[in-house]
Amino acid sequence: MLRLAVIPVIALTLLSTGCDSRSRRVPIAGTVLIDGKPLAGGTIAVVPSNDRPAISMIDQQGRFQLTTYDDFDGAILGEHPVEIFSRVDVGGDRQRWLIPPKYASIKTSGLVLQVDKPNPNVVFELTWGNQEPAIEVIEGGGDVGAVPGATEEALPVPGSP
Repeated sequence: MLRLAVIPVIALTLLSTGCDSRSRRVPIAGTVLIDGKPLAGGTIAVVPSNDRPAISMIDQQGRFQLTTYDDFDGAILGEHPVEIFSRVDVGGDRQRWLIPPKYASIKTSGLVLQVDKPNPNVVFELTWGNQEPAIEVIEGGGDVGAVPGATEEALPVPGSP
């Protein structure tokens, strides 16, 4: 009899640990700034070395909310490199970077996020420094990091009032 009573306890214990074998995530949201002003669109990715990245679109106010598996479930625990990508179509196959291209790769961005608890107020402060905004020709035109519906005339020029 006692043996039969133990089976439900074991089953409940196994269920309470969860069926989700995916890495633990915590909600992460925040803002991306370029020279102190909100970045008006783009994408951000937090890239663990051996797990799935957390990604988000960046809205027109520079805000993001990371997703790894499920909508807005956050990022995987640990310290991870970050890449931010943002450029706008300026006609034909030309696009203008809204941030320096170095931020678009974890190898060159220099950005890192420590994920150890939920954080709704992460801020990434990017800068043009002495760089000029870059325009480049993109094979095949549009790009996932391009800001939809934006035009070159509608964008502020970095460093201008």
